[in-house]
This record gives sequence, C-alpha cells and structure tokens, in this order.
Amino acid sequence: MEHGERAGLHPVVRDEPAGHSSEGDDQLIQLVEGRCRPTPSCGRSNRTDGIGPNTRLVIPAAADGTLLSPTDLVARARTLGLLVHVWTLRSEPIFLSPSYSGDIGVEFRQFRDLGVDGLFTDFPDAAARALNATLPFSR
Repeated sequence: MEHGERAGLHPVVRDEPAGHSSEGDDQLIQLVEGRCRPTPSCGRSNRTDGIGPNTRLVIPAAADGTLLSPTDLVARARTLGLLVHVWTLRSEPIFLSPSYSGDIGVEFRQFRDLGVDGLFTDFPDAAARALNATLPFSR
C-alpha cells in the first residue's frame, strides 16, 4: 500500500507500481534511509516529487525502541513542496515500538497526524482498519 492525497492520508491498494497512476499523474518518491535534509541532493531533483524516509527519520527511537519526539523532517519537506511517504510500517514486535503497546493502528494514526502523504506497509488491512475508522479527516 502506498499512496497519499494532499487532503489527507487515504489507504489505497493499487494493482500498479507504487507512485504510478493510470490517469498520468505519476509521482516519484525517493526512498531515504540515512540522514536526510530535503535539499537538491536529497529529495529535490527534476523528477522527484517527494521523499520516502524510514519511519525513524520522522519519529526517532531510543536504543530500547521507545519513541522520542518527532523530528521536523515532514515540515522541512513541506517547505520545498515535497510529498512525504514513510516506510515500512510493520506490526511484528521486532519492528513495532513498545511505545505503541502492540497496537499498529496507533502508529498509522500518528504518522497521519504528523502530516505524511502516504506510507508503505506490509499490513494494508491493518492500515485500512486504523485509518478508515477515523475518516473523514483533513489537514
């Protein structure tokens, strides 16, 4: 699952490659794992519409996995007109922060509330349940 609309994060399952639309409005998202400052060298090229940061670049975690305060990466990307699609939200205990108390829905909603446009997940059914339960919403 990967797709976002500027009015809010809406789970959409597609049969097409991520970022591709049959309507011709393709969006190129540059995946980022290391340090990223949205600049011409990271997420702002002639063909890049947005960045795809690892979730911990947006919400860092301590060594024990508990979450720290969110960074300003989403806000900085916005100042450059970039979309933000985080990756990869997963519900297995090894990946899900103990701060979420085992509820992946809390993580989906937190990233939506932080203003991301889209997300990558291995659990689209959980994303749909978590986000559809709170629709409609907008920024």
